[in-house]
Amino acid sequence: MLFGYGGSRARFEVGAQLAFARTQLSETSSGSAFELWTLFPRGCLTRGFGRPLLSACGGVEAGAMNAVGYGTDVNHERWSSWVAPAVGLSAELPFERAKLGVSAWLQAPLVRTHFDLDGNEVFRAKPVVARLGLSGSFGAF
Repeated sequence: MLFGYGGSRARFEVGAQLAFARTQLSETSSGSAFELWTLFPRGCLTRGFGRPLLSACGGVEAGAMNAVGYGTDVNHERWSSWVAPAVGLSAELPFERAKLGVSAWLQAPLVRTHFDLDGNEVFRAKPVVARLGLSGSFGAF
């Protein structure tokens, strides 16, 4: 979910997201499930080249990661903080009251969150995370 406000040259956005649980299985049928809950404020400078709008953006994503182990003698649950500065580029194609867009983001987590299961590391955040997005927006006025 993303809310934004801006004009023809700059905009400010605030969003929230949930990266749904994913499971990593080991050969012993044990594993872990993950969730990442985040809020992200960001600002963008926009430049129009005819009809497409190109934007360079910067911001920070902050939130919490939850990991739950299963299939072991002792199933652990762990919450960890998530903070990642981000930079991105986006392109939007405007229509009368709507825009379609595509974006690419690079994030660098300040803390490389990790999760161990029975003494084995099953997850560690990458030093740089890439995200691609598709978007649609509608004008209220």
